[in-house]
Amino acid sequence: MADQLALLLEAEKRGILPPDKQPLLIEARKRGIIPNLEVKPQIHGRGAMDYPENPMSTRESIAGGMKYLEPALEYGGAAVGAGLGGVVGAGAGYAGGRQVVHALREYTGEEKPATLGESAIQAAKDAPVGAAMELGGIALGKGIKAVGKAISKSGIPEKLMESAMKIPPRSVDNATRKQLIKTAVEDGYRVTQKGLDKLKGDIDTINKEIASVVDKGKDIPIDYETAVSKIDELKEFYKDAPNPKQYIDELESLKQSTLAAKLTDKGRDFVPAAEAQRIKQTVYRLNKKHYGEMKTAEIEGNKAIARGVKEKLVEAFPELKELNAKDSEWLNLEEVLGRAVNRSRNYDIIKLGDAVFATTGAVLGGKVGAVAAMTFKDFVEAPGVKSALAIALRKAGSSERAITSRLIAYPTVKRGVTGEW
Repeated sequence: MADQLALLLEAEKRGILPPDKQPLLIEARKRGIIPNLEVKPQIHGRGAMDYPENPMSTRESIAGGMKYLEPALEYGGAAVGAGLGGVVGAGAGYAGGRQVVHALREYTGEEKPATLGESAIQAAKDAPVGAAMELGGIALGKGIKAVGKAISKSGIPEKLMESAMKIPPRSVDNATRKQLIKTAVEDGYRVTQKGLDKLKGDIDTINKEIASVVDKGKDIPIDYETAVSKIDELKEFYKDAPNPKQYIDELESLKQSTLAAKLTDKGRDFVPAAEAQRIKQTVYRLNKKHYGEMKTAEIEGNKAIARGVKEKLVEAFPELKELNAKDSEWLNLEEVLGRAVNRSRNYDIIKLGDAVFATTGAVLGGKVGAVAAMTFKDFVEAPGVKSALAIALRKAGSSERAITSRLIAYPTVKRGVTGEW
């Protein structure tokens, strides 16, 4: 490995390093395996630095990628600026993106170095263009609504969310997988800690709403014995198992023990509604907390009891039907989303604004090529970004400032204002 790095460093020094090998040196420098390149400050231009000897391959790779970097920097800057400060912010964001574009073009030799004064004048000219682009996005918003709805119905948002969540194969059946992804997209839960916190907050809120409904008739009797008899349906399922007696005996034991605890031992044949609600919630918490510790039959038996209690509560309080359905969706999603967020913690999530500054820093430090490319690749591949884009596309049909209208309006308005048709 050391010999290979030495050869790569020598090739870099002589300016003959293949472009596909540059990322290896960048990663090695990031990990401290080899020293960083030395740079010397200059006075002229945008604060540009001296670059490594004969870095033609890097410059050529950047020049070739400018057709992708330029719109990403310009429109990305405008979009981020709009989110932070509306029309004025879009102008400032676009101008900032343009400054990075000019710096990149200076580095590749396509433009002459500009003085600070010239840069300021150019930024003043660019800001109104960015503002006009955002105004165009707003104006086209209503007209683009139909296009937004088409994208929303295309299945693209769900595919993006599925890619971001990465639900392990065979962990859930296909129907459940589709429902989980649909819930995450439609209810707006990103694959981030904030998205998970939002989901947990919504679950707490809806459970308080359910408890509030039950509390109005907290003493209404609930037929607990019929609710627990849901376990008998499971016995039918397990009767074809290789060792059915083991499962059936476990389920019967669970059924009798819970009936004794809640009915027989207390000399009653029902439980009050408020207590039934607490039983249901406790079962869900137990299954979640001790998942993997309890036996499968015990888990499924508890689920059957909770399902039976829930059905009996809906009979007593019909308004709980929709609330319980949404609560179940969110509870199922919580576990899957939590695992996805934990996996994404190892991912270097870079915000768009950080990506722009990272690219600028790469220009100033003389290490552009692969750094800039990897920065933008990290940005678009981040689970949080993918899931956020999925949610934005789903909402495109109803939002006047949707991403759809910006994608169409920004380049159109820019050409109209600058004459670049």
